[in-house]
This record gives sequence, structure tokens and C-alpha cells, in this order.
Amino acid sequence: IFSSDEKRFHLGKLIRYCKNKSSDVNLSHKYNNELLKLYGYVLSNEYYISSITKYLPVELFRIILHLGLKLKKYNWTMEFIRIFVKKLHPERIDNMLHFSLAEFYFSKKSFAKVLKHLNNIELNHFMLKVDLRNLMLMTYYDLNEFESAISLVDSYKHFLKYDKTLSKSEKKRAEDFINILQKMILYKTDPDYRDKVNFEIEISEELHSNNWIEEKILQLKKIG
Repeated sequence: IFSSDEKRFHLGKLIRYCKNKSSDVNLSHKYNNELLKLYGYVLSNEYYISSITKYLPVELFRIILHLGLKLKKYNWTMEFIRIFVKKLHPERIDNMLHFSLAEFYFSKKSFAKVLKHLNNIELNHFMLKVDLRNLMLMTYYDLNEFESAISLVDSYKHFLKYDKTLSKSEKKRAEDFINILQKMILYKTDPDYRDKVNFEIEISEELHSNNWIEEKILQLKKIG
């Protein structure tokens, strides 16, 4: 008997409840799985459609994608990509298909496939330009392609300097990610550098891909 707006309101409450509960380490698995079921319900009933838009929002698409990958539900996630990328705005479909597949294969550590899909993205028309560059940098790092990573860092810094669409906080977050990645590369390639850096003070919840960064830093400490 509820209207669509009322349903979206109550679903939003349920989603926020699950997100709050999942912040507790002991409850995260249970409530993240519950959250994925809620998103599945939203998708199957098209509750993302409103008076504002008939398309699935890109941000919601990515939230669901990341949750599926976080829970390692790879078959579910691939089926989600296949079906629901078509529900995005037509101008977003091709680029988001390749980007979501790149994120999927990064999670599976299939780095050659990551680069293949990233190279199919039209950068000039892609809305997630920071995320694209971050994913490419992480892929280069995991492949030990440090020269490619350093070259990308240079062009990335140039982009951040002259781009007028990003907020100061978004630029700061990107710059922090670049800086720590550069230090990780130096730590891995220059033994004399290892006593000069303290990673602990630089990792925060706001840092892009902080879980990946923490994992890589633990690996670096084993080298040192």
C-alpha cells in the first residue's frame, strides 16, 4: 500500500542501519550480506527510478559493485555488471562497463585484464577520472611496472593542478594517495630509503583504497 517514494524512504532507513552495523568488525559480515540483499531488492524492483531520473545512478551502481567484490561474491557481481550496467544513462554505459570490469579483475588479481579494460575507456568522456588513475596506479604497482607508475604520477599531478571540477578536498585526497604510493615505490626499489619513512602516520580512513595500501605496506615491512 506504500507509494514508491515511501518505499524508497524505508529502504533508505534499512540501508543506513545495515551500514552503521557493518562498521562493527564483529557484525560486518552479517550486515554487509544483509545490505547486499537490500540492494538486490532495490534493483529488482527498480526503486532507484524517481521523478528525477529513470536511470540507475552511477554512484549507486559502484556502491553495489564494491560491496559484491568486498564479499567476494564474484559470480553474483559479474551477473550484476552484465545486467545493470545497461540501466545506467546511455552515455555512461560503455565507459562504466569497462571500468567496472577493470575493478572486478583487479579484485581477482587478473592485472592484464585490468589494463585491457582501462585502455578501452574514453578518458575525455569519463566522469571518474580520479578513480581511473588510482586504479591504474595500483595495477602498475602490483605488476612492478614502476616506470609506468611514475610516468602516470607526473601526468596525474598535472591533471590535479589544472582541473577545475574537483573540490579542494577531492584533490587533497588524490594528492595524499599519490604521495604515499610514491613512497611505497621508493621503499621497494631503493634500500637506502627504507629507514627514512614512517607509513603509520600517513594512513587514514579518508585515504583512497586504504585497505589496499595497508596490505602493501605490511608486505613492504617484510622486505625491510
